[in-house]
Amino acid sequence: MMALSLYKRGQGVWSRGIAAAGFAALGIWATLQTFQWMGALTHSTAYYVGYWVPGMILAVFLGCALYVTNRASLADFLIETELEMKKVTWPTSREVLVATGVVIVIVLLLGAFLWCADRWVIQPFFQLIGILPRLTATPK
Repeated sequence: MMALSLYKRGQGVWSRGIAAAGFAALGIWATLQTFQWMGALTHSTAYYVGYWVPGMILAVFLGCALYVTNRASLADFLIETELEMKKVTWPTSREVLVATGVVIVIVLLLGAFLWCADRWVIQPFFQLIGILPRLTATPK
């Protein structure tokens, strides 16, 4: 029988912890949703069903969290992911603000250009060849 011990203890703590927390959060959400659904379905006639089924779902998700964080190949992947993330050069908050401002300005300029091109070039062209009716024409 396999003893419950953490594979490569002390390595990939953040990435494995976040993966396990994600599984646990998903399990809690699925448990609450199933508990609510089972309560509406059973109308309190089968008391044990409304608690056992959600409990089993939570146990499955927690088991998956334990499996993902301790299986050798998956744990090695998470450990290597954390090591690679430590090598990343993260931008400063000033650099993020400047880059965000540049993106917003370029999007606004491009939007204004496309609006002008549509209004004064594309629509008149289609009106000239007769595909688009004139917008200023009065109804008869």
